[in-house]
Amino acid sequence: MFKEFLQQDGLTLTRLHTLVQLAEAGSLTVATGGDTGRQSRMSHHLKELRDFFGAPLTERSGKSVRLNAKGMELAALARQQFGAMQNFRRSLQTGGHEWKIGAGDSLLQWLLIPAVGRGSPDRHYRIHNLRTAEVAAQVQDERLDFGLIRKNAVPASLAAADICFLTYVIVIPRRLQQRNRTVQSALTDLPHAAIAGEGQLTEQLRTIAGGLGGNYRARILCDSLGQCLAAVKTGGFAAVLPAHVVSEATAGEIEVIETDLDELNRPISLIWNRRTMEMLGRVAVRMKDELLGHLREEAVDRGIRKDTLRQR
Repeated sequence: MFKEFLQQDGLTLTRLHTLVQLAEAGSLTVATGGDTGRQSRMSHHLKELRDFFGAPLTERSGKSVRLNAKGMELAALARQQFGAMQNFRRSLQTGGHEWKIGAGDSLLQWLLIPAVGRGSPDRHYRIHNLRTAEVAAQVQDERLDFGLIRKNAVPASLAAADICFLTYVIVIPRRLQQRNRTVQSALTDLPHAAIAGEGQLTEQLRTIAGGLGGNYRARILCDSLGQCLAAVKTGGFAAVLPAHVVSEATAGEIEVIETDLDELNRPISLIWNRRTMEMLGRVAVRMKDELLGHLREEAVDRGIRKDTLRQR
């Protein structure tokens, strides 16, 4: 069936892997890390692929080289096949597909990991702690099977279903609290702990504080919500955090100010690539439906506001 196609020289797994590496790095310079020997080898692989397919797969980008549109298309095909074969080998070795799921640290800790714990003990997972844009990008190029991100960051090319609606509160240690402190005072008069990866939330808080005539001061940047809570418990920092996280904090150590700042609140969605569903078939559809159900159940049990919308 593929005899004529495979009789031609130039197509190997190593050369296709070079293409995938270049797609992920963005340029040949970045992919090789300045190693001239490796750059020469990768350039040779790209030339062999160009000759095999009979069309250029790269283009100049400044002083380096990057994939053109056809190169990116071929890299996506190669990545799909590598992923399928890797999962096939793993299924033979372990008896199951390894589901790769990405989300930010807070969603991983407080929603995703508890939700997958509700699933079958025979399932295999690889959980990735990534920023929102990275989750979306890796679901798009099928490095991840699923992702959990805020709804307004879901690319139009991906399928999504809403899980829950997060609301935010301001938490203040007893030492910094004053009687009748307002939202304005809490945002603009106090030093705050914030998550370094939550760029959109931080920008929103700066805008809100500016509109109130003050400045939002993120004085300590953390990698997780747990670290933010730890900072609040030192008595030296306030923080703007999801309400469901604060409910699990140690009682008596902090004050909570409910906000009416709706622009901070956000729907959270499970995302997936339709190509992944098509390639993996019914097993992926079953996994998606199971994961969606467990995420929604976990959100309800944790008291997270549930404003689920229609699945796209």
